[in-house]
Amino acid sequence: MYEAKVTYRSGAPLLIASVPEAGRAVAITVPSGQVINATSGTKQEYGPGGFELYLMALGAYKLNHQGELFPFEMRAGQMTRLEVTAVEPQPIPEPVPDPVPDPVPVPDPEPPPIEGCCCANYDVQALLSDILHKVDKIEYMIAAYVNRTDQHPIY
Repeated sequence: MYEAKVTYRSGAPLLIASVPEAGRAVAITVPSGQVINATSGTKQEYGPGGFELYLMALGAYKLNHQGELFPFEMRAGQMTRLEVTAVEPQPIPEPVPDPVPDPVPVPDPEPPPIEGCCCANYDVQALLSDILHKVDKIEYMIAAYVNRTDQHPIY
């Protein structure tokens, strides 16, 4: 993967170009559609893959390097500098899964009534409360019986 930077300055109709590697075939498409082939590295003063071409026709051009096209223009009274550089491909980030929310606690369901049971239609809490009240009464009566004053000691 490559990217290109194009700059212009006053001068002759000269394309000064550089690509990252020497000895590569490059093709320049001129405004008329004709293709000019060149080899990179013939003018290393512009970089390892530097080269230059006089391009007299003004207008839009394309440089083909390693299958990638880089557009540039030739302008009246200007020299064109085209620098192609290699770009490291950016890794595609792994998708981050949405966080899984904590499960909402679900209360235990009321157990279904036992079919055929005589207490199926009763409030169990009320029954337990009634039983505890009766136990309290029985304990009171036992304590009263044990603490009677009319008992005679056994000799």
